[in-house]
Amino acid sequence: MRVLLNDAASHTGVALAGRVLPADSPQDAAGAICLSGSSAQRDLALDLIDSFAGTGKPLIYVSTTWVMGGTGGRTAGEMFPCKPPAVAAGHLAVERIVRDAAARRVRGVVVRAAMPWGRGGGLIAALASGAMPVIGGGAHHWSFVHVDDLATLCLLALERAEPGSLYLAAHGTPRPVKDVALALGATASATVEEARKRFGPVADALILDQKIGSTKAHRELGWLPEHQGILEAIRSGDAP
Repeated sequence: MRVLLNDAASHTGVALAGRVLPADSPQDAAGAICLSGSSAQRDLALDLIDSFAGTGKPLIYVSTTWVMGGTGGRTAGEMFPCKPPAVAAGHLAVERIVRDAAARRVRGVVVRAAMPWGRGGGLIAALASGAMPVIGGGAHHWSFVHVDDLATLCLLALERAEPGSLYLAAHGTPRPVKDVALALGATASATVEEARKRFGPVADALILDQKIGSTKAHRELGWLPEHQGILEAIRSGDAP
């Protein structure tokens, strides 16, 4: 299957790029996987929907669980009401555009990724190197997904998901950030105010307390993550 992939250089993109044939244009593509992160993601999604309109081709938008906001100590699934921090509000808007594309006969599907790790990239690697400090003491939880497992879910969604579907990509037990840092031997820290000065509005996403969990992707698409939970992976040398 020839697939358009907008960011093959990212660590999630690298995990995908070796498993699909790259397409040169929307007309040449059997579908598209749009990785969030670019400020132009809304325009890209709209352009792809225009190109795919009437074809039934799949458009997979890889969003972030940051759009859900903090989960208040609860384990949240796909039906959890979203209250995104400002930095993630744009992702939620693109999600709506992609899911509504079914009205134009585009098979728009959203995959919300928890904190991606693996292949030497992402915020876990930044924690390990000291580039990312533990913010505000680190009692807040992050949920995780290995980029290879995320890639697998994207490909399953490309092949099987119904138009307008939403799936959460998270695997393993959510962990307090301070426990992850301890396992990594990372010691850099910052107060919330220091982090806001350094990282801007992204800091408010980094301090979200999120416990994400769902069996929907397994039940509907047969997704079976292969990688360990984050602490187990660190202890066995498989992370970051």
